[in-house]
Parts: sequence; C-alpha cells; structure tokens
Amino acid sequence: MILVAASTASALSISMQSATAAACAVENTRTRITYVNLAEAVRAAGQRDTLTVRGACLGPVEIPVSLRLVGGAIAGEPMATISGDASGPVLSVADHTRLLVRDILVANGAGGIWSRFNGTGTTVVLRGSSTVSSNPTASGRGIRAQTVRLGGRATVAGNETTGDGGGILATDVYVSGNAVVRDNTASGWGGGIRADTVELRGNAEVSGNTSEGGGGISALRVTLNDSAFVAGNHVVWGGRERMLFPLHGGGIAAGFVSLHDQAAVTGNDIGVVIGDEGPEGGYGGGVWAKTFVRMTGSSTVDDNEASRDGGGLFTLGRIVMRDDSSLTGNGAGWGGGIFAERGAYTVDPKVTLYDRASVTGNHAYYEWPSIFSAGAVYVCSDEVTISPDPPLTLSCT
Repeated sequence: MILVAASTASALSISMQSATAAACAVENTRTRITYVNLAEAVRAAGQRDTLTVRGACLGPVEIPVSLRLVGGAIAGEPMATISGDASGPVLSVADHTRLLVRDILVANGAGGIWSRFNGTGTTVVLRGSSTVSSNPTASGRGIRAQTVRLGGRATVAGNETTGDGGGILATDVYVSGNAVVRDNTASGWGGGIRADTVELRGNAEVSGNTSEGGGGISALRVTLNDSAFVAGNHVVWGGRERMLFPLHGGGIAAGFVSLHDQAAVTGNDIGVVIGDEGPEGGYGGGVWAKTFVRMTGSSTVDDNEASRDGGGLFTLGRIVMRDDSSLTGNGAGWGGGIFAERGAYTVDPKVTLYDRASVTGNHAYYEWPSIFSAGAVYVCSDEVTISPDPPLTLSCT
C-alpha cells in the first residue's frame, strides 16, 4: 500500500505506524544485497531492478532509472513505509523511466510521486493495494508524470494543489480494476485528474474530488467503460477570474466524453458563491463537453446538479444516446437533463436519441426540465422516452 499523508490525523496515524515498524531494509532481488537506506539502494540499482522494501525507510528519494519498489512486509509486520519531508516529493522520478510501486506506504512529503517538470517519457504504475494519499503543502498533488496507470485496488486520495490536478497531473491516465481517485482538491482544473486523455475501466472510481473546473476529471478526451463511475464530485468557485475558471463540469469537463456499457456519472454538482463580481452559475452538473458526448449500452447520467445550465449534460456540440442509456434525476436552472448550446467554434448543436434511450424525471428551476437545444432534437426510435417532451422534436426519417 502506498500512502502520502493528507491531514494532521492521517499524518499522526502514519507516524504511529512507522514508529512501530522495523528498521529500513531494502533488498535488491538481482544482486541479493540488502541496504539499510533506500536512497543508497536506489543509487546502486540497475535498470528495471526490483527492490523489496521492509520497515520504515526515509525519503525524499531520487529515482534515476526504471525500478520496481515492492513492499515485503510479512505476516505480523507493519506495512513498509517511505516517509518524506516538506522539501519535496517523497519519490522523484527521472525522465524516460518507469516506476512501479506495490504495497508500500509513502508518507509526509510535499507531493507523492513526481516526475521532473516536463515528465517526458515517465510512467508511474500503482498496483495491488497501493495508495498515494496526500500532503498538506500548497504545491501538493499526489502523482505527476507523463503516463499514470492505476490497477488492482490502488488509491490516490486526499491530495491538494493550488494548481491543476489535485490527485493526478499527467498526459495520459488509465484507471482499471477497483482503483480509486477520491477526495482530492485543486484550485485550478481537475480535482481528481487533469490530463489530455483519461480512460476508466472495470469498477474504477473517481469520487469526492473538488476543483474550480472539472470536479472529478478535466481532460481533452474522457472514456468510461464497463462499470466505471464518476460520482459525488464538486465544482466550487474560489474567487478566481471567471473567464479562466468558468465553473464547468461538476463530474467531468472535457472536449469529448464517451460513456459505454454500465458506466455512470452520478451525484456530481456545481455550487456557486454569488457575489458582486462572482459568476452567475455553473454549466454541466454531470458532464460539460465542448464538442461531443456519446452514451451507449446501459450508461447513466443521474442525480447531478448545475446551478445554471445542463444538470446532466452540457455541450457546445452534439450529443448521441444509444441502446438503453439514460438521464434521470438531474437538475439545473435551465435544461435539467440536457443543455446544448451554440459555441463560437462549433456547428449548431444537435441531440440525437436512438433505440431505448431515455431522458426522464429531470427538473429545471426555470425552463426546459428535460432537454434544451439551440439546434434540433432528433428521435430515431419509437422506444425512445423523453418526459416531458422538449419544445422541438424531429424524426430521423
């Protein structure tokens, strides 16, 4: 398990756990040499070596080559730990390297696992029951790398940053299995994840994160497959310039969003502080998408709230719903289920529903409880359900 402490209580817990741990012991499985200092073991390691870590080790540690760090605690032993300090991230990873971490507690650093500034060619992989959980410093953030892969029961939780990507800042992020990104905070975009491409599979979860744009995820392209879900994330206004932080996407803010199988976006919201210079409201309680939203299978967007437009979905482009995909229980000022608006650089918006797609049980505080579209709403099957009907509905034929 990998953990970076996020609060006084968690740091105290980590300190107590470390205090009872055995002295640091790091074995290189290739050379069979055991070290009492993690940094020394790393300096002596070769490319792609595996280091088995036991006891309480100290950081920060620079990782210059591709490595595997594997917790080696045996029955009755506390989990292996690597404790950092306020001088920097616990583990700093060089460019063009790959770091895999499994079953280790990483704590008390000004950042969890970071590549250098540009992170060129850097991959960070968490497996097993790994957790990267936060730090209290302003620079913060759990993981920073070009590519991040989470699998198994890996968790990135409780991290904070004054910039983008409270949990993860990367180019490409892949989350699978039962991995979780939760309870992270960013003053900028992407409370949980900020990246170019984000893909969630299996039972992957992004939940309880907070930012000023894209409460759970902010990216160019987001794909949710299988039973992956984005739930209970929040967008709140922190007083920044509205043109830079316009309160988009309680759950997801992206250019292109695709939901498949039984993927779900649920219980996300945009809360707004209204002041003399504050914004009027938020857009896309569940999803804000600049160009396109696609929903297939039995994917759902349910119980999301936006203080202004598009409780479930907001787009400046097009929305396509197929199969048994549904929007239910969402709410907004205008367009409780869907709000499709014209954008400065997009074609006229269009909402198209096929098969047994449904938009029902949504609500608006002012107008258009189900769908508002500045373009047309096309219904391409007799089994499509929209309740109440939008103002303009056209047949595909």
